[in-house]
Amino acid sequence: MLITEIGKNRKERVRVSIEEYKGHKFIDCRVFFEDDQDEWRPFKKGIALNGESIHDVIEALKTARMHLINQINRPARSINCTRKIDNAESMRLVSQGIGQKEITEHCGVSPPAVFKQLKQLLPKDGLKKQIA
Repeated sequence: MLITEIGKNRKERVRVSIEEYKGHKFIDCRVFFEDDQDEWRPFKKGIALNGESIHDVIEALKTARMHLINQINRPARSINCTRKIDNAESMRLVSQGIGQKEITEHCGVSPPAVFKQLKQLLPKDGLKKQIA
């Protein structure tokens, strides 16, 4: 039973359907392509999910989507720093929603150094939000 069809590009579509094989129902996600006779044919590879694993896949996709949105909305060039960050730069990064872990990774400074600096700059509730 076809649930939905999502256009991938002009010649490909992703189909989500409920299928059955040897008495077991599963969710099938597969890319279909348009052949030379204008018929839609499935690629051999796809993903078949049982009811138990679908929740984990949905949660993983939501997490990946949030990471993608964050990367699109926050270009890497907005983090411009050396091995030492001044207070103004730290506050600028925090105001853009960039967390302690990202500041640490992108600026090449130690986590304790970033924590100590944020502890001095932010109120206690603001610091808790940055650590989470």
